[in-house]
Amino acid sequence: MKKMRIKTKEDALLHCFDMWLWLALNPTKNKSQWPGFATNGGYLELYNTTTNCPICEFNAEGEPSCISDSTKNTCILKWKTGHCNREGAEFFSWNNTKDKRKRTELALSICALSIEALE
Repeated sequence: MKKMRIKTKEDALLHCFDMWLWLALNPTKNKSQWPGFATNGGYLELYNTTTNCPICEFNAEGEPSCISDSTKNTCILKWKTGHCNREGAEFFSWNNTKDKRKRTELALSICALSIEALE
């Protein structure tokens, strides 16, 4: 299988959608377990494996501060709180709940954010 790198905003958003759809269907799994990552036998290679996020990978190319500094709003997704890892944001909530139904609901909301950002 040919390995891919994220080169465009559209690449990042489509891979993000794919990963979060898988997470919606597999609510007991974590992002690092997504079978699309090359480390799991998939097709997508990442430079930034600390976040396991196609969006952070894209942002890291020009805006590495997005990853470590939640006061900067450089993400291409429009999170409720302006940053994925602020309390109340969809990712923050997904990452901090064990309830499978809620994790599925939140993962689907992140899929929707990906689609909205494509428009």
